[in-house]
Amino acid sequence: MMAIGDYLRRRGYRVVLPDLPAHGLSAGTRTSLIDCAHAVRDVAMATGPIRFAVAHSMGGLATLLAGGGSAPMPSGYPFQGYALLSVPNLFQDVTRRFGSDQGLSDLAQQDFERRLERIARRRIETFTGVQLLHDTQRPALLLHARDDAEVTFADAEAIAAACPTAEFMALDGLGHRKILYAPPVARAIGAFFDRQAQGND
Repeated sequence: MMAIGDYLRRRGYRVVLPDLPAHGLSAGTRTSLIDCAHAVRDVAMATGPIRFAVAHSMGGLATLLAGGGSAPMPSGYPFQGYALLSVPNLFQDVTRRFGSDQGLSDLAQQDFERRLERIARRRIETFTGVQLLHDTQRPALLLHARDDAEVTFADAEAIAAACPTAEFMALDGLGHRKILYAPPVARAIGAFFDRQAQGND
């Protein structure tokens, strides 16, 4: 996130770049999406007011959960808008891909998903980017590369189609991670946040 953060800082925004639990310099070796959502909310509460959030991949689902405040969060953080890069739609697609990579049997996969449901206090089928963005009731900019091999481009198309407040920017040749360093991406995020800030001032 450093390239995007530095661009926004030079544009005049105050930028906070946290490492999620068990990521980067944060402590721990294990985490969950719910842990990450709590961390996003806690950092925003401690350093706020934070107007906008930028998130990548699974961090997008965690950030939307932190903003929307649905179960199991105690409440949401009032971000005014989101820039979501390469964000999956169906969390169940992620868990099934993980299970396949780990060689889980059908029974083990079911047990794994039931455990996740207990942690999240919701059915895994309802844990979607569409639903989490809807819960925030805030605008979002979706940025996704057509050649993303980790989160399919169809995920972004599904979220955009179901969320009328979402703007959608399709990109080519940036895969799942190069999107974080592409100057047009940073410029698009900055312009989106500027428009949102002007609309709310």
